Amino acid sequence: MRETVLWTTWLLATAACGPATTEGGGANEPTTTDPAAAVGPAGDAPDPGAPALSAADVEARYRFVEPIEFDGGSDDLTVEGEAALRRTAERLGSHPEWLVVELESHSDPRGASGHNLDLTRHRAGLIREKLIALGIDGERLIATGYGETCPRDPRPGSRGDRRVELVVLETTDGCTGEPIGCPAAVEQLVLSSRLREYLPGSEHCGGAEAAP
Repeated sequence: MRETVLWTTWLLATAACGPATTEGGGANEPTTTDPAAAVGPAGDAPDPGAPALSAADVEARYRFVEPIEFDGGSDDLTVEGEAALRRTAERLGSHPEWLVVELESHSDPRGASGHNLDLTRHRAGLIREKLIALGIDGERLIATGYGETCPRDPRPGSRGDRRVELVVLETTDGCTGEPIGCPAAVEQLVLSSRLREYLPGSEHCGGAEAAP
């Protein structure tokens, strides 16, 4: 129930995203929304250009939309994307208490769904490899491509659908309870065994193991 409420509120809060180019065309397309909308745990200095926090922002204190950009329809990072990746590494390095972090890559629904899924998987894996090269322990990172299964905006082609999200799943205080992907992805995709440890009710996070 908490996961459903979180995602319903999240979608409503992000419905203002505008249209952009498709996954298959256009160079230097963004994979994320305005970075000023990213929200961090209590104690992080707020971005001076960020809008007032909504109830959904406050609730999603361990989920960040990272401004990591790729060339259109590829897994090649843009110059801006490389810079954003370095900032992501700095963020992770400044929070050693974040023990397990998922790197989510999402696409918009245009193009073939199989291609979009493969593309986001490649992108997520590339981000993980580069973060490791920048000094982040790979044991902390789970890379997952979700394709088009988790749209943030109901309007086709919304730029908010193409994004990279960083989700803190476990800290030194235990599991955060932050939702994985979205309900549709949990139902439709084959998730890694390690990622499934953080599904609601999992034994790892203090509950009975969720049914496959």
